[in-house]
Amino acid sequence: MIDSNHDEYGKMWECPDFFSLDGVQVLLVSPQEMRATADSEFHAGEGTVALLGWYDPTTHAFARHKVQAIDYGLDFYAPQTTLSPDGRRIMVAWMQSWATVNHDPSHRPWFGRMTLPRELSVRDGRLYQQPVRELQSLWRDTALLPGVKVEETTALPGIEGRSLDLTVTVHTAQCPDCRRFSLRFAADDTLYNEIRCDLDRGELAFDRSHGGSRRDIPHTRHIKAEPKNGKLTLRLILDKDCAELFVNDGERALSAVLDTPLPAGKIFFSADGGPACLDVVQHRLS
Repeated sequence: MIDSNHDEYGKMWECPDFFSLDGVQVLLVSPQEMRATADSEFHAGEGTVALLGWYDPTTHAFARHKVQAIDYGLDFYAPQTTLSPDGRRIMVAWMQSWATVNHDPSHRPWFGRMTLPRELSVRDGRLYQQPVRELQSLWRDTALLPGVKVEETTALPGIEGRSLDLTVTVHTAQCPDCRRFSLRFAADDTLYNEIRCDLDRGELAFDRSHGGSRRDIPHTRHIKAEPKNGKLTLRLILDKDCAELFVNDGERALSAVLDTPLPAGKIFFSADGGPACLDVVQHRLS
């Protein structure tokens, strides 16, 4: 037995995956009936956990070094990995949760979806993840907006849509008076989804509660998102009703399905306390 739970992380584990990565061993599990933790690392309900450590093949003992959430989002469960021919560890997960499995408000002839494939790595003792580099083959109509300053709620030229790969770099060292930064997306005149960054506290809120949902399910998650070396990087990938957010080059990831109608494609930026200094890069996805 590699590891066991003993009611520490949820009532039971399913979908285990065990592999070596960057000099350590990683065990991925999907616990049911988890309790929320005070530091927001884990939320209540069905979650995902990565246990990083060292495995002794002679004694079959696994010593934990780090325990973290895999994805902090609202729709992510049962991740599994494979090894690509060029040696990359690639992960895909069910972009759903048990709380939403029996409800589909869109009335499509299909139901269910998977996340983008993600490349995994271990850096500074932590599991990182980024979309596979093959996604770049879908990039088109790139918009580059370096050195933007925003304060009042504003749209930026060419930055909009529901099929895109958007990276926003908030240069906190250049604009130290900015206390909070917000990014609204999949928006129209009434509905919107929002990423709110409390730069003073190093926290981020992902909020889809104003996106049009009428379901009694969780709509908001709060996670740590501290600036690194004077900047905070947010990479948001939208694929129609799917949103996947990668913070600080994959230090944390967050996945969610949106109920917002597809014509709602506006994107707005705002700041509080002082202007936010931004670099914005958008690639439309074909």
